[in-house]
Amino acid sequence: MKIGVIGLGFVGLTLAVALAYKKYNVIGVDIDEKKIEFIRSGKSPFYEEGLNELLPKVINNKLVVTTDYEMLRETDVVFIAVSTPPNPNGSQNQSYIIDAVKKLGRVWRDSKEYKVMVVKSTVIPGTTRKLANILSKESRLKIGIDLGIAMNPEFLREGKALYDTFYPSRVVIGCIDNKTCKYIENLWREFYKKIGKIPPILTMSLEEAELVKYASNAFLAMRISFANTIANICEKIPNCDVMKVLEAVGLDPRIGKKYLRPGLGYGGSCLPKDVKALIHYSKNIGYEPILLEAVDKVNEQQPYKAIEYLLKEYGDLRGKTIAILGLAFKPGTDDIRESVAIKIIKNYSNTEQK
Repeated sequence: MKIGVIGLGFVGLTLAVALAYKKYNVIGVDIDEKKIEFIRSGKSPFYEEGLNELLPKVINNKLVVTTDYEMLRETDVVFIAVSTPPNPNGSQNQSYIIDAVKKLGRVWRDSKEYKVMVVKSTVIPGTTRKLANILSKESRLKIGIDLGIAMNPEFLREGKALYDTFYPSRVVIGCIDNKTCKYIENLWREFYKKIGKIPPILTMSLEEAELVKYASNAFLAMRISFANTIANICEKIPNCDVMKVLEAVGLDPRIGKKYLRPGLGYGGSCLPKDVKALIHYSKNIGYEPILLEAVDKVNEQQPYKAIEYLLKEYGDLRGKTIAILGLAFKPGTDDIRESVAIKIIKNYSNTEQK
């Protein structure tokens, strides 16, 4: 089986290296020539634990990277892992993924072999079905006969992406038909059999699989905003330590401890944009997502508590030198997208106290 991966960012490169490491023939495609040259040299363009150790073992052997879509012509299955960044209004920008699918369709045009496209990118419900129609039109292949379409969301933690790829809590596959489901399920069963442990594999509709990703990230975001809300309440109560309160709350087996620590809010490339995209999508289909709007509002306000604490302690910050330790949005990564530290710096720079 020849596998293609379009988009060699955090998700795509991790996936490509993991598949290649388990002896699959993988072709990685990205439009960024500098990134491709960097990867060809055996180095990852971003930090991810274990990636720089595995990449040299597979590059230019089981993994070939290129900017040329024509290299995907003989692939059997292609994973789409391109960026879906937010628009200014919070909606999802799908221009990159649509462009990638059109290019893939032209490469696969009139193929005599069965092809499968798998969407890894996070996309709002209904998108994969729309992409299927675009791919079918461009390739002149019939869905269900010549062409299979699947949605296979990722649940990777930055900094632990390789581990989560090899040892996931579950594999979710949304399919356009049963033939596609069996095809992709067999691929992952074979992959995890090589590792020695097959995780739960769930098959469902395209739209259900798309929503699973958003529901998962929205729930994690909600727990963080909940913890911060309780922390803000504790500040108003004498003799009330939020860490002790949340420790006790987290021992409830119905709740658990994960993502239940107070701080200055969540950042990164996923939670902020996914919550906003789900809010925008929900409103478009006629539902007012009050809970999600509250989660987002708490998170938008939380970083500026740092400035509030400084003003409370010093009164006047003019002439003070302030250090920020850590610009990445979380430990174990070099990703500064939606970094809380950068939000604090920008807010401080805009105050009269600078």
